[in-house]
Amino acid sequence: IVNEYVDMDPALSTDAGKHYREISPSCGAFTYTPNPCDPEPQFITPLKADVNNPTHWVTGGEFIWDDHAGWNTHCSATACDWKIVHDTHASTTALGVNGNTIYAGWCALPCNPASGVPFTSGIDTNAGGTWHTVHAPNLPNRFITGFDVDRKDANHVVVTFGGFSRRWIPAGGVGHVFESWNGGQTWKDMSGNLPDNPADDVAMVHHKLVVATDLGVFVARDGSHHWARLGHGLPDVATWNLAVSPSRRYIVAATHGRGLFRIGIR
Repeated sequence: IVNEYVDMDPALSTDAGKHYREISPSCGAFTYTPNPCDPEPQFITPLKADVNNPTHWVTGGEFIWDDHAGWNTHCSATACDWKIVHDTHASTTALGVNGNTIYAGWCALPCNPASGVPFTSGIDTNAGGTWHTVHAPNLPNRFITGFDVDRKDANHVVVTFGGFSRRWIPAGGVGHVFESWNGGQTWKDMSGNLPDNPADDVAMVHHKLVVATDLGVFVARDGSHHWARLGHGLPDVATWNLAVSPSRRYIVAATHGRGLFRIGIR
């Protein structure tokens, strides 16, 4: 298991949690200071496994860090299995990974409109072979919360946005769920009839899109703009993470304060 503390501080256990070792590339690591290290991780830092390889991990702060060592990962002041593959010159908020293809959502520092500095977000990707920033005028300028990449097609990706589309967010844009079939060159707004509230994570499973929001979990057939509640019994509560089982037979939804919920899907 890999647990993650705040500010990009993961720790790994291979004996069911009896012992852990810190595997952080952050400048704020507790037991060592790696060199190089990441100076700008989010408080809640994304840590994502490859959709086709559960031992290929990617994390990100200012830098995008790639790790193929899996359960053998080690990191210290003198050597670290995490390797820098890109500099966002910002702070990473969400990641999607399929093989060598990575999608990274970011916000420009200080990532806080209350600071008086205009908020700016974007997506960097190496889809197509080289790192670049996506230029898509229909994407909102709001906090990017999640990606899911098609296991069979690294150019097929869905992204979610937090915040609201309403007029009190200047230049925030409209929509919460966007889909691309060409590696992020163009995006289609899939928000449809979703409530205008933050979307927090997304999963593609069995030709369906499943989206976690601040009002629970919604589902639509892939390619559809029509959303409905997923199942019954999940409270109307912020749901921040979705995980699809290895068998692809059920989804686990992690809520903010109401625990974990599981539902079969086919």
